[in-house]
Amino acid sequence: MSNTIKFMRVFFLTALIAGCMLFQSASPAQGQTATWYLRNSNVAGTWKGESICVGKRTACTNEVVVYRFESVPERTGVFTLFADKVIEGKRVPMYKQEIQVDERSAILTAAPASSPLHGYWEYTIRATGEGISGTFHLASDKTIARRMQMKRVEANRVPAAPERELYAGL
Repeated sequence: MSNTIKFMRVFFLTALIAGCMLFQSASPAQGQTATWYLRNSNVAGTWKGESICVGKRTACTNEVVVYRFESVPERTGVFTLFADKVIEGKRVPMYKQEIQVDERSAILTAAPASSPLHGYWEYTIRATGEGISGTFHLASDKTIARRMQMKRVEANRVPAAPERELYAGL
């Protein structure tokens, strides 16, 4: 092999490695992207999607859901979640709970004391911020009972939100 070919191989390999290193340092890691989104955008807003039953649970039905996240004043990373299901074109309140955001993992969890259910929800914001995935775990054995997928929507694209007073007893 000629010296020119050897030189070209080494040159191109070095350039490829340098390019990869430059690209990696310029683009954030997956967790950093989610953290960037949480800091530079707002979880607050309206999200719509599906909540699907997992396993054989006779009392469980698949639902179209609309979630409304509202910032809690003076408490960074804390939101109030108003969760509704859509029945016959109307939003029906299911529950209200306080949600804490872990900026490092982009995971939202309900404070156990505020959970009205016999279990807990855990939500993950996709790194690009376009969607939220969630799972509901039963408190008794921590098995997953529901999976949920939602996308951000404009509030005028879903049925009108129920009055806040309807969540008081939930």
